[in-house]
Amino acid sequence: METKHFLERNEAFDFLVESFFQFAHHTVSAKGTFNVAVSGGSTPSPFFIQLVNKASYFDAWDKVNFFWVDERWVPFEDKESNFGEASRLGLTTIPAHFYPFQTDSQTPEIAVELYQEQLKSKLVDHYGFDLLVLGAGADGHTASIFHSNLAVACSSELAFATVHPTTEQIRLSIGMSVISQSQNTLLILFGEEKRPILHSLNMPKIARMSPIQIAIFTTKNPVIVTDINA
Repeated sequence: METKHFLERNEAFDFLVESFFQFAHHTVSAKGTFNVAVSGGSTPSPFFIQLVNKASYFDAWDKVNFFWVDERWVPFEDKESNFGEASRLGLTTIPAHFYPFQTDSQTPEIAVELYQEQLKSKLVDHYGFDLLVLGAGADGHTASIFHSNLAVACSSELAFATVHPTTEQIRLSIGMSVISQSQNTLLILFGEEKRPILHSLNMPKIARMSPIQIAIFTTKNPVIVTDINA
């Protein structure tokens, strides 16, 4: 595990975008496609904006497949929709392929089934995503994997439907198995409130770990991108 410390967040986002293009170039050259899953919320917004602004730096967008690590059970037009927010920031103007959870499905379970079918058809090598961009909550959750649904997340195939333990909002999320199988992971940890998370990721493994600890300790080639002073 590697940790990249930045004094300014704009420098961190520069690194994230540069890393994205490096992974994309290498992976498209090696296997012909690049499968990336991105997190929602406000943290990755500048990352999306920079990708849009620098889209001309990359000329193989038709080989790139974007997925989302989780989604709220709301229409894309809703302000809480992760895919909707990315779209409003202009990400879908990039000529790539986009595969969000279909929240216009009849039920969350059907949306999960459709998502798993898309993952199975695109992740043909069964090695998970080529790049996974994760965030983490102050409570140690990542994607929509919480302490309360950790057993389900670890036993699910590729994705599952769940309920937020506090708000009781319905969520759709990738499972821990596809996180663990992914080839490269970038974890964005910004803000002093995330210092305990950063500290926990630099501690030895323990029997009872948080979702983000399990994700980072089991995934391949994790890099933590943070503005928290060491």
